Amino acid sequence: YRAMSSIALEKIEEFEPQGLSNMAWSFATVRIRDLPFMNAISSAAMGKITSFKPQALANTVWSCAQVVYVDAPLLQAISSVSLQKLAEFESLELATTAWAYSRLFCTDIPLLDAIASVAQGRIKMSSLDDYSAALLLEALIFRRDSQQALEVLRTLEKQRTLGPKVWPGLGAMLAEFEERGEMSHEQELMGMFARSSMSGLGPLVLAAAAARADTAATGLEKKTK
Repeated sequence: YRAMSSIALEKIEEFEPQGLSNMAWSFATVRIRDLPFMNAISSAAMGKITSFKPQALANTVWSCAQVVYVDAPLLQAISSVSLQKLAEFESLELATTAWAYSRLFCTDIPLLDAIASVAQGRIKMSSLDDYSAALLLEALIFRRDSQQALEVLRTLEKQRTLGPKVWPGLGAMLAEFEERGEMSHEQELMGMFARSSMSGLGPLVLAAAAARADTAATGLEKKTK
C-alpha cells in the first residue's frame, strides 16, 4: 500500500471521481489511515465533487468514516451534492452515507433527515432491503434521535416481518434505549421483537444483536465497491 500511495499521489490530479473514490475505498477496507494520501484525495475530490455519482459519494464518505478522517470542507461538500442527487442513490448508498456521517459525529445536518425521509418512502414501496434498513437504524440511533429511528422502524414493521438482517439495527437501538433509560421505547422495541420472525428464539437473539451493534457495517467492504 505504501508503493500504491506513492504512485497515486504522483497522478492524483488525473483521477476521475470514481477513481478517487476507489482509491480511498481500497485503503479504508484494510483500515490504513494514511493522512497525506487522504489529504490528497480530499483536495482532488473537492475540485470535482459535483461530478461524483452517488456510489462515489457514498464510498468516499464511508472511507472517511472507516479511517476516522474528518475533513469538514470535504464532508460538507459531499453532503451538499448528495442532497441534490439523493433520489439517484441506491438503498445501500443511502444507508452507508447515513452510517458514515453518524460515525464521524456529523449528525446535525439536513442530509440525515432527508435520507430518513427518502428511506421511509422506499420502505413503503418495499424497495429498501433489510441490510440497508439495519445500517440506517444504527445511524439514526447513534445520532441520538430515538423518535426518528422508531418512526423508520414502525414503517418497516407495517410493511413486512422484521427479519434477521434487521437485527444489528435493533440491537443498536436496544443498547441506546437501555443506556438512556428510555423504558417506553425499549418496551416498544421488545414488542416488535415478539412479533418478528425470530420471536421463537427468545431474548438471547436480541441480546446477541445488541452485542454486535458496533459491527453493523461488517460486509460494506464487499457491498460498497
